Amino acid sequence: MIKGIEIKRANIAEGKLDYLFNKNIKPDPHNTPRAVENAKQMRRIGLQDTPENRALLRQHFEAVVNDSTNIIRGLGAKTIRESFFMGKKGGVKFETVWEGERLITIEPHGGLRGIYKPGGS
Repeated sequence: MIKGIEIKRANIAEGKLDYLFNKNIKPDPHNTPRAVENAKQMRRIGLQDTPENRALLRQHFEAVVNDSTNIIRGLGAKTIRESFFMGKKGGVKFETVWEGERLITIEPHGGLRGIYKPGGS
């Protein structure tokens, strides 16, 4: 707890990050195309599947679950949150579904490039 504010510890299963990078996905008509598209979006923003990039994503999602201003709607016991993540070559909007501190779903949208280049002009 920091100055009366409780910091939530996000529960992020490794499989959720696998899904973003199309790794270890059980092939089926629903998951396979989505995982392939997720990996394309991660590559578009310059994010390869490395331990460092997974750590960056974990940090991002830890911040997301601790920010009450990013809640876009509730769905029973679940909360849907929106965030923006910058990669090395661009940004992506994430829509995430949470059950308390447990991350249920990650949906990247956009995979925008060329709008902002960190450290560049």
